[in-house]
Amino acid sequence: MMAPRAATPVTAAPPGDHRRGLVTMADAALSSGSNFVVATAVASRLDAAELGQYALAFTVYALGYGVWRAYACEPALAAGAHRVSVGAVVGSSTIVGLGLAAVGLAASAITPEPGIAGPLVWLSIGLPIHAAHDGLRFAAIGRGRPGVAAAIDGSWLLAMVPVALLAPSVTAVLIGWVAVGAGSLGAGLVAMRSDVGIGSGVGWLRRAAPLGHTYAAEFVVSAVGLQAVLIAVGAVAGYAEMGRYRVATIVASPVMVVVAGLATLVVVSGRRLADDDHLDRLRRLVIALTVLGASAGVAAAAVAAAVPSTLASPVLGPAWVDARAGSAWLSIAVGGIAMITVAANAHRVIGASRSGGHLRIAAMVSTTAAGIVGAAAAGALGATIAMAAAANVTGVAILLAFLRATAQRSAMLTEGDAAATTSVHRRELAA
Repeated sequence: MMAPRAATPVTAAPPGDHRRGLVTMADAALSSGSNFVVATAVASRLDAAELGQYALAFTVYALGYGVWRAYACEPALAAGAHRVSVGAVVGSSTIVGLGLAAVGLAASAITPEPGIAGPLVWLSIGLPIHAAHDGLRFAAIGRGRPGVAAAIDGSWLLAMVPVALLAPSVTAVLIGWVAVGAGSLGAGLVAMRSDVGIGSGVGWLRRAAPLGHTYAAEFVVSAVGLQAVLIAVGAVAGYAEMGRYRVATIVASPVMVVVAGLATLVVVSGRRLADDDHLDRLRRLVIALTVLGASAGVAAAAVAAAVPSTLASPVLGPAWVDARAGSAWLSIAVGGIAMITVAANAHRVIGASRSGGHLRIAAMVSTTAAGIVGAAAAGALGATIAMAAAANVTGVAILLAFLRATAQRSAMLTEGDAAATTSVHRRELAA
C-alpha cells in the first residue's frame, strides 16, 4: 500500500490550459531532438553493417529508458499519485539508471564485437545521467511547469548540434552527448531548486512499485517486441538489413516524439476531466489525440517517400537508398502505436490502468508477432508492412474499448450512481 506522505507535491497542470498543453508537446519534441541529432550523426558516419551493430548496442539504452520511466517517472503523473518531491523523482530515476549502467558496462566487457562494445560503454555511462534528466522533466511537467522542462531540453538540443557536426567519430559524438546531458541536468536542478534525492528516491520506488510493475510490463512487451523484430530482421538478412531497419527507426523517430507528447498530454489533460466527470470532453480529447498520432505517422511516411536521396543520404548514410520504403511503412506503424499508447493511457485516467495496460500489451504482442512473420517473409520491408497493419488495427480496437468504458460510466452517472464512479482512479496507488 502506498503511504500518504511525501514532500513537495507533483500535481498535474490544469487540463483547460491549452498553452501548457502545447508547451508539453513542444517539450516532448525538444527532449527527443537531442536523441535524433545523435542518431543521425551516428548513421551518417557508419555503413549499413556497422549501423546494425550500433543498433544492438543502442538496445540497452532503449530498454533502460522505459524501465526508469515505468518505475520512477510515470507513477508521478498517474491518476491519484500521492505527493512526491522533485528530488525523489530525480533520485529514483538515478538509482534505476545506475543499476542499468552496471548491466550495460558488464555486457560491453564480454561482447567480442568492437562495433557493439565500444558504443555500449558510452551509452551505459550516459544512462544514469539521462535517467535523472528524464525524472526532472516529469517532475517539472507534473508540477505544471512544462516551460522549465522545455527550456532545459531546448538548451541540450542546441548544444548537441555543434557536437554532432564537428565530432570526428561516433565515440566523440557519444562522449559529447553524455557531457552535454550532464550539464543540462545540472542547469535543470538549479532551475527547479532541487537535488538528487537518493534517500527519498528509494522510498518513492517502493511506493510507486504497484503501478511501476504494470507500466514496466507494458514497456517491456513494447520495447522487447520491437527489438525482437530487429533481431528477426538480422537473423534473416544479417547486419546490413538490420542497419536499414535502424535507418527506418530514425526516420520514424519524429513520430515517436509525437507519441511521447501525446502519451503525457492525455494523462495530464484527461485526469481533471475524469475527476470532474466531463466524459464527453474526455472522449473528444482522446479521439482527437489518437487521430493526431495516426496522422503524424502518415505525414512522416509521405515525407519519407518524397524526399530526394540527394538530401537524405548525407544525413542518414548509405543505407538510406534501400531503407526508404521500410521507413515509410514503419512511420505508419508508429502512428498506429501512437493510437495504442494514447488509448491505453486514457484508461489510466478513468481508474483502469491495469485493463488499459493489458490491452496495450496484447496490441504490442500482436504487432511484434506480425513484424517477426513479416521479417521472415521479406526482411526489413516485410517486417515494417506487417507491423503497420497490426498496430493500426489494434490501436482502433483499444480506442473503441475506451469509448465503451466511458459510455458505461456515463450511464452509471445518469442513473445516479455517481458516488461509485467519481474519482475512482484516486484509489489506484493505494490498492
